[in-house]
Amino acid sequence: MLNFFFLAIYSLQLAAAAAAIEGRRPAIPRNWDSRWSDLLQQCWDENPGARPGFDVIIEKLEKYSHDVLKTNYDSVAIDQVDSDRCGKCIVS
Repeated sequence: MLNFFFLAIYSLQLAAAAAAIEGRRPAIPRNWDSRWSDLLQQCWDENPGARPGFDVIIEKLEKYSHDVLKTNYDSVAIDQVDSDRCGKCIVS
């Protein structure tokens, strides 16, 4: 069991290095809704300034939730997100 844990951590480190150094990203399954794959690709942009802010991410997730899952837009209040404080999605 311990070997599996270390293998998983090592695999995550390799994936992080591949993303950071080589710009590689995981493959997105072709059968995924384009709204999901588009959002993932936007969040993975190599340029942190081009990545969507949390307010945009929440808006897109709410729209998807409303369109596909038929949920209410008021389930999460977008105005509670402080985009000045949150900034962009940055992974470093």
